[in-house]
Amino acid sequence: MKKHIPIALILSIISIANFNHVSAAMAPKDLKITLDGVESYYSDPDTLNTYAPPSVFKDRKTKNYFDNYTRLGIKYKIDDTNYIVTRIHSGYDEEGNAAPNTNDNGAYFDQAYLKHIDRKNNMTYIIGKTGAYLGQGMVYNSSGNLNGGSITYGAYWKPTCISAYYGNKNGGQTLKALNIDKEVAPNIRATATYINYKIPISKINNYVTDNIYDIGINAKLHNVTLVSEYAYNSKTEPVKTPYMGDKYKGYYVELYTGPTTDMTGEMPLQKIGTQVFSLRYQNIGDYSSISPTVGFYPGYKGWRFDFGRTIAKGISADIAYYRMQKKGPEYNTNFVSGKNKNLIVGEIAYKF
Repeated sequence: MKKHIPIALILSIISIANFNHVSAAMAPKDLKITLDGVESYYSDPDTLNTYAPPSVFKDRKTKNYFDNYTRLGIKYKIDDTNYIVTRIHSGYDEEGNAAPNTNDNGAYFDQAYLKHIDRKNNMTYIIGKTGAYLGQGMVYNSSGNLNGGSITYGAYWKPTCISAYYGNKNGGQTLKALNIDKEVAPNIRATATYINYKIPISKINNYVTDNIYDIGINAKLHNVTLVSEYAYNSKTEPVKTPYMGDKYKGYYVELYTGPTTDMTGEMPLQKIGTQVFSLRYQNIGDYSSISPTVGFYPGYKGWRFDFGRTIAKGISADIAYYRMQKKGPEYNTNFVSGKNKNLIVGEIAYKF
């Protein structure tokens, strides 16, 4: 399996060491370095995952393959209100039987931003390359690669958090978004989100614009947490087919035990032995989601069961089973209405 990140890690650590040597003002307590990553194995006999690596055989996707990435985060505290944050991403290595690794670019910075905290007014300002988490994770969850900035009142752990985002993606897309996260009752939070997303479609500045309106809820009940989200895209298209109206709407409902369903980000940080069971139903139209959390599949409806456990300090493992149905015709395939698609994903996540 091709690995690019060790070189990036070595160069970054050398750079950090040299910078500390040159600048005595950079005290070790002001510098925080994190390392995280995921190693996954996909058993995808029905090719549910569209990101599966292409086979060397024409017009085919591999059905069993490995997927992994590593990220090195560096956070430097300039003073009590200003921070510099960068993160090096290895890129995604995906390869399987008769499927060569397509990660030719290697490591890159997916985060590089300046953060200013105005504690007096409860405001946070970010400018640079960052990411955004909107709603309950179904419509948009991208931790990097958004060039622009954000303004936030409050924080996600406080009673009220309001964030506004503006930025451009590598493909020329423009994102404008407003996200409100509010505690509406003890142990119950609601979200309301608006996203304006412009996608270039020609060389003469023609764009397709998505306007997504989204509401969600997160309720911590007795021994279980309920999460749900509904999104609607007011985007219009020149030609509609009978199934197309359903493409603009999407929702999911999830019940889980334990502290989190973020198997790759939060589970490694839980105490050893922590277990999570999750059951989710999704019905997501192609146009009701832009960049969903990994594990959501736009254009499909169906169930996912996931079990995860923290197996060592900073390390967790989980296994997920999906049973999905396509909501509309699949291009370049022999589409069969109502056909079930099965997928099993096992992964190890680490965070230090």
